[in-house]
Amino acid sequence: MKALARWAVFAILLEALFTGCGGYPIHDAVWRQNFYEVQKRVKAGDDLNARDGSGNTPLLLAAQSGNAAIAKYLIDNGADLDRQNRDGWTALLYASYYDNRPLAKMLVAGGADMDRQNREGWTALLYAAYYGREEIATLLLEKGAAVNLINRFGYNALYYAEQYRRMQMAAELIAHGAKPVF
Repeated sequence: MKALARWAVFAILLEALFTGCGGYPIHDAVWRQNFYEVQKRVKAGDDLNARDGSGNTPLLLAAQSGNAAIAKYLIDNGADLDRQNRDGWTALLYASYYDNRPLAKMLVAGGADMDRQNREGWTALLYAAYYGREEIATLLLEKGAAVNLINRFGYNALYYAEQYRRMQMAAELIAHGAKPVF
């Protein structure tokens, strides 16, 4: 009997492992990038702002996987643009980090907080400067992102633009009021 119980627990753990987001059907549908199933879960009334075990909402999972179509559908149906997971990441932070320009544009147009920082103090503009995401940096600057926020290391976007020799981005940051940190 004990062996059977152990196998049952093992089977449950395996199912959770292979279904991705065990216990959260809409999260699982988003993670699998199954647009039809996402639509079905939304129509069934699943909570679009529910958090999984890592604090991710369906929108955060769509941003992590780079699926702008699912993200748009979730946003159009009321997903919170600024929810953060346990590490403080937002959909806009993921869009900047992964250079997902269509998603970044959609989130900024929808009113996402461009200056929200994760636990490490990074913003979408800081990631854009660090990774050389020129188009995302320009979008954020044109829409008024704060240029002098610093991360936990004490660096701002201008520091990263200059450090990695992105002179056009550095000039644009300075034109929008960025100041050197040293």
